[in-house]
Amino acid sequence: MISKQNIINTINSLSNKRKIFFSEADFQFALSWELQRHMPKSDVRLEYSPAHIDPSMRIDILLKEEDEFYPIELKYVTAACDTIVDGERYLLKNHGAQDIRRYDFLKDIMRIEKLIYNHNEYKKGYAIFLTNDCSYWTKSSAKETCDRNFRINQDEIKSGELKWGEAAGIGTKKGREESLLLQGNYKLNWQDYSSISDEKWGKFKILIVEVENSKDITSVTNKYWVYENWVAEKKAVIHKDSCVFCNHGKGNNKNIHGNRNGKWHGEFSSFVEAEKFANTLKDREIRTCKKCII
Repeated sequence: MISKQNIINTINSLSNKRKIFFSEADFQFALSWELQRHMPKSDVRLEYSPAHIDPSMRIDILLKEEDEFYPIELKYVTAACDTIVDGERYLLKNHGAQDIRRYDFLKDIMRIEKLIYNHNEYKKGYAIFLTNDCSYWTKSSAKETCDRNFRINQDEIKSGELKWGEAAGIGTKKGREESLLLQGNYKLNWQDYSSISDEKWGKFKILIVEVENSKDITSVTNKYWVYENWVAEKKAVIHKDSCVFCNHGKGNNKNIHGNRNGKWHGEFSSFVEAEKFANTLKDREIRTCKKCII
């Protein structure tokens, strides 16, 4: 079983060799090499595709120990700098767009959750964010921002449904309109990675989030419901009962219309049972919820 301490030890070892990286791909390759060195019994895969689950999905790094899988997602986001470290010049871009990059990092956690909660071979996962931009780990002085729910500064706690504030523009949300749903509860803790200068951009910090399926979560998420809609799209959507849209068959809004537009069916003890029932519904397109099930 690979633990968070294994990942931290590998990161600490890497920081002694590489204090800065040219790009996310550079970071990905260097970390995978170090993981292989520290865990020689593990198989390391880059850009792994779980084709039997979702052919379009890519995992930055996958560790395999016999029949156990450990996905790792990476973010390497930088503030602009031009510096020489160990005889090499690093000319890093200012990536900016912090709101979007926070969203993407939390979406990485959600993607890992979906693998772990739905597929037994995935035991734990890790979302890792490395940056020299202090705006990520520093708490904002503004009380309300359009990305308030996506803030990942020190000691933030992330869980449940996360969505954009009302002030978020169409351009900001383009391609990221959907809210995120985290099943777990994550307290964020940034750690020092390296220091290469006294300048504002000279300190790199790293955030490592361990994603696992606790016994409490397992007991909640092993029930399923089917929502049948006969007005809007004539569909039947399978949800986990803990999904924010299902809410144990009650939905997420007060239903003043009763069963006029649709109806919740359940609960079912397994996905297979829910799917079997959904297929008995006449003239319904069978779907799975994109939030809680891959």
